[in-house]
Parts: sequence; structure tokens; C-alpha cells
Amino acid sequence: MLIEFDWDQWNIQKNESKHGVSKLESESLFFDKDFVLYPDIQHSTPQESRYIAYAKAYTHRVLMCAFTIRSKKLE
Repeated sequence: MLIEFDWDQWNIQKNESKHGVSKLESESLFFDKDFVLYPDIQHSTPQESRYIAYAKAYTHRVLMCAFTIRSKKLE
């Protein structure tokens, strides 16, 4: 399965400065075989479902990532 990521430049900079997490490290958690996914009911709307994932990045740090799927891209 091909996974594409579509990032907002502001989010890339925020994640790096506020959390010390690079774009590459964030994306790597989607390839962890122990990836855990939950629906983000609080932030979802009838028009757009949001999700929260917990997984280990390539750096071996466990990360939490909130995202949505649009046009088959993770954003």
C-alpha cells in the first residue's frame, strides 16, 4: 500500500520546535508493525473523521500523532 503525506508547513515547523519531532520521524510511525489507531471522536466532524495513532518511530521513540485522511493522503 502506498502512503502519501501532505503537510502544512506551519505544522512541520511547530512539531520540530515545540516537540522536537521531524517530519521524517513523524511519518515513520505509520510503518511500525505495532501501530495502534483510535478514532478522535472529540475532534471529528460529520464531514471529516480524525484519528489518533500511537506507534514507535524509526528513532525508537513512541509518538502520538493526530491526523485525518483526505484524498487517500494522511494529513
